[in-house]
Amino acid sequence: MNWAKRREQGIVARGAEAGFTLLEMVMAITISALVFTTSAYVMYGSIKAYSAARQRSVFIEIANGAMEELRGQPFEQLGVASGNLATYNDPSAGQFEGLAATVVGGTPLPATSTVSSSPITGIQLPYYIDRWVTWVGPNGAPGNDLKRIAVRVRWTESSGAARSYRLTSTRYPGGLGSAANTNIAPVSSIAITSGSASGNVGHTVTFSAAASTDADGDALQYAWDFGDGQTLTASPSSIVTHQYNLAGTFVTRVTVTDGNGGSTSSPMSITTIDPSSAPPTASFVVQSNLPTGVVTLDASGSTDTDGTVTGYSWTFGDGSVGSGAQVNHTYTASGTYTVGLIVTDNSAKSSPNVSQSVTVTVATCQASSGSFVNGANTNFALVASNRKPSNATFTFDATTNTVCTSAVGRMTQDGGTFEVPLTLQTTAGGVKTWRATSSIGTAAKLPTGCAQTGSIVAKDASAVTSTKNFTYKVATTLGTCP
Repeated sequence: MNWAKRREQGIVARGAEAGFTLLEMVMAITISALVFTTSAYVMYGSIKAYSAARQRSVFIEIANGAMEELRGQPFEQLGVASGNLATYNDPSAGQFEGLAATVVGGTPLPATSTVSSSPITGIQLPYYIDRWVTWVGPNGAPGNDLKRIAVRVRWTESSGAARSYRLTSTRYPGGLGSAANTNIAPVSSIAITSGSASGNVGHTVTFSAAASTDADGDALQYAWDFGDGQTLTASPSSIVTHQYNLAGTFVTRVTVTDGNGGSTSSPMSITTIDPSSAPPTASFVVQSNLPTGVVTLDASGSTDTDGTVTGYSWTFGDGSVGSGAQVNHTYTASGTYTVGLIVTDNSAKSSPNVSQSVTVTVATCQASSGSFVNGANTNFALVASNRKPSNATFTFDATTNTVCTSAVGRMTQDGGTFEVPLTLQTTAGGVKTWRATSSIGTAAKLPTGCAQTGSIVAKDASAVTSTKNFTYKVATTLGTCP
């Protein structure tokens, strides 16, 4: 009995040593699941972080490439509109005033580029490349000494999260490109401080360019050209005195330079005369007075007893002026005009003004005749009394002068005017003849009466019109007026 119990107990002990209870099995499975879930979450986070880091690495390379593309451009082109030196930002308002279009290789590049295709996975296309170009001062403050460039890449992950990466140059060109050219050209000025703009041969004039200015504060130099073959170049003096020993009119000019490539010039005319010489004599003839309003004037008969005639100054009486020994002047309106002439000689002496009256007739379009024929008759016959024409074919004839360039015939009908363009037939003896054959539709109604008025309207090339009226009949029966 004791042996049997011990044996039974031994068997039970050996079974306990060989397996797990149900509770132990459930607890083991639960612990394993927790460990696996935690490991999977950690692995997913690692993969997601790796993907984000890979995306950021790719976009950093894209931003670096865009930055190098800008840094490789000539300084004078970067951020400048094609053919224009205007900057894109207001330096006084801050470093970055919105996006700025750039010029790359002479071709304008948009401020924002949209990239619609890419091998990059895990993002929502498109992604964007933004560019800035701004002027800055030497210390990064607003100014116009250097250019600062910035690039930003923007993208959106598949999760919807917005990401961006931005690069900013500390200075540009920073050893790249050419130097900035921000020099402002000086403003030149010339004035007479002693003497006058006219005088006898040998008189002296003192000129001053002291009012010339330079916005950059550069030291200025003055180059003088007195117009008589005498010059004074690279002078530091803004005041000079010159004696004119020749007779004539001379353009004196001062050119002001700032030493940095900027220069401007200002002119002034000086006239000197020889008091011992006699003035010239002006004379002219009117060679033609055409009906088109063109007048030809010839002053080659003007003379000078001790020299030569060198200048001709015309006034045409209509507010306009001219120069030259022979001139053609066109008047735009008919009338009588006073033409004046003053000539000058090689001693800068002038003649008294001489004048002539010139009568000009400016031709306009004129319609001289017009007629209407309906077959062998000069009237329309109506169908019964309904005011509709039974014989609607007719011919217009007209004559005009040659200034007219077009003509039309017009007749009155209910609700408006019936108009027919006329065709040019002949041009002879200053007269143009015109003709057109047409018809009025049977549905049209005409006003009745023995004295209907038609017209021929002609136009010239400037659309100035001339009208010639004619009469015709509209009868209830052929030849009979109501």
